[in-house]
Amino acid sequence: PERNLPRALIIGVLILTVIYIAVSGVFMYLVPVASITSDETFAAQVGEALFGSAGAAIFSSVVVASVLGSLIAYMMVSPRLYYAMAKDGLFFRGVAAVHPKFQTPYRAIAIQAVLAVILIFSGSFQEILSLFFFVVVLFIGATVASVFVFRRREHSGFMTPLYPLTPLVFLVITAVVLFFIGMRDPVRTLMGIGLVFLGLPVYYFFRSKRGS
Repeated sequence: PERNLPRALIIGVLILTVIYIAVSGVFMYLVPVASITSDETFAAQVGEALFGSAGAAIFSSVVVASVLGSLIAYMMVSPRLYYAMAKDGLFFRGVAAVHPKFQTPYRAIAIQAVLAVILIFSGSFQEILSLFFFVVVLFIGATVASVFVFRRREHSGFMTPLYPLTPLVFLVITAVVLFFIGMRDPVRTLMGIGLVFLGLPVYYFFRSKRGS
């Protein structure tokens, strides 16, 4: 793993980057910026430019399938975070219950379903995205920043090529991205940050209970 995992990550990211840039270039060639009606319909416009009305339907279906794939991944992962928190004593113990037949964290899944319904009725897709996108990118940056902490610890065994240049470049780019995200919808961005801070007293409450 020490040799193959970094190789797989580096090669995989490079391949995806090339594909993404190439596809974006083709899309921008087919549909100039001035002709884009909205972010949500961009893929459909490209499909229509290539294959007419049938192409618009096909490209829209591909986007829907991609979004559903991401949603399914989150639906599988998120409840298991609540489950792990409950097992560690950082959430209600009952949430760590496993279904006797299906062996799934059914209570955690129910909580996730309720939260999803609340989000659906809280605003449009773009508004919900603005609420969490800044926070998600912020935590990605925090994860990369933790490299500096690991490198200071003795015997961590955590190696980073071209350290400290690579994490610094990533963090600078992340800061620029965060700036533009925040400027696009500052109110929702602040609301998302506020939601994260609301979790802090809950975390310390359960942590104090675990310590006692």
